[in-house]
Amino acid sequence: MAKRKRSDSSDGDAPGAQLLSGVLRSGRSFRQGDGLPSGDRTPGGSPDRTPDDLPGDAAWKHPDNPDKALSRDDNAAVDKFLDDARKAEERTTPSILKAMDENDGRPLGLDYRLKGEDSLKLKVANMLDEDPDLDVDGALKKVNDSVRYTVEFDEGKYAKGAENVHNSLRRDGFEPVGDRGRFNWDEGPGYKGINTTWKDPQTGTQFEVQYHTPDSFAAKQSTHDLYDQMKLVEWGGSDWKRLQAEQDKTFGAVKLPDGVESLRWMDGKR
Repeated sequence: MAKRKRSDSSDGDAPGAQLLSGVLRSGRSFRQGDGLPSGDRTPGGSPDRTPDDLPGDAAWKHPDNPDKALSRDDNAAVDKFLDDARKAEERTTPSILKAMDENDGRPLGLDYRLKGEDSLKLKVANMLDEDPDLDVDGALKKVNDSVRYTVEFDEGKYAKGAENVHNSLRRDGFEPVGDRGRFNWDEGPGYKGINTTWKDPQTGTQFEVQYHTPDSFAAKQSTHDLYDQMKLVEWGGSDWKRLQAEQDKTFGAVKLPDGVESLRWMDGKR
């Protein structure tokens, strides 16, 4: 795939499958749409658009920021990536639901486990804009959340529950991408929770599993608009710093769960 030219303008009977069917039918134990960026509110992404719908030579432009755009070739590559993610999700969802159910975990936002089209394309467009030497294939290799899950545990069950879900996914054949794990339970400001990245060896797709308490998830949910705004402003600029300070204040009030230090091994930065 050629490097991007920058624009001058700025299994049905498996236990997990049965559980998934029951969860989606009853609506139990997860809150639809909670904690998701506004761009991901529509399951399956935004409506299909054709190049003729867009001005100039871009095949996709962000609806809120038309300076964020993808060429025809780059857009086609992201569309294929999304299609592959949908196929991988058919394997990953039954396993993660089984692991949660066995460990008193609650799946949140399950309807939105597939990243929305505009959200993913904005992410790729930002990466390409920030690094002129990066092509779309290189950018997509960095994407770990085209399929993503959020697991919530009560504070007293968080440490053991997260460890057990991790081990269950490994037994099912999924591979943790260790250097991409993030332990975010230090005292003070900053995002709270644990974000882990996994790889499905059958499809090659990476997927994300986040572990939260009710408090940390509530903080994440309440700061999503700030997070979305930060993606549209200059990194490190005055607007970015103001938005970051607002996020830090919210996350700084989150209580750390008992025994969480025992999970620091999940951090790929160790």
